[in-house]
Amino acid sequence: MAKDLLSVFGPNTDTEWFNKITSDLKGKTVESLFWESEIGPINPVIFNSEEVTSDIFRQKESNSWNIRQRFDASVNGANEEILSALKGGVNSIEISNLSSKNITCHF
Repeated sequence: MAKDLLSVFGPNTDTEWFNKITSDLKGKTVESLFWESEIGPINPVIFNSEEVTSDIFRQKESNSWNIRQRFDASVNGANEEILSALKGGVNSIEISNLSSKNITCHF
C-alpha cells in the first residue's frame, strides 16, 4: 500500500525546515552539506522560496559525461541488450560474468 507523502509531511516554513536540518546535523553547519562537482557547486538544501534557474546548472566546457550501464554476460541475449543500450545513448559499459564460454565472435 502506497503512502501519500504529502499527508505524512505537513506544511512547514523555510525556517522550520532549516531548524530541523540544523538539528539533524548535530552541530555541523548546513554549509557542510555543500560540495563542488564537475559542473559546479552543489547545494542540496534548496527551499521553495529560492528561485532555481538554469544558470545555476551551467555546464562547464570541459565537462565530459559518460552514460554507464552494467550487463551480465551470462544472461541469454546480453549482446542484443548491449547493442540496444549503445544505440540508445549508453557510451560506457561494464560487463560482469564474462568468460570464454559466453563470448561469441561474428566474422
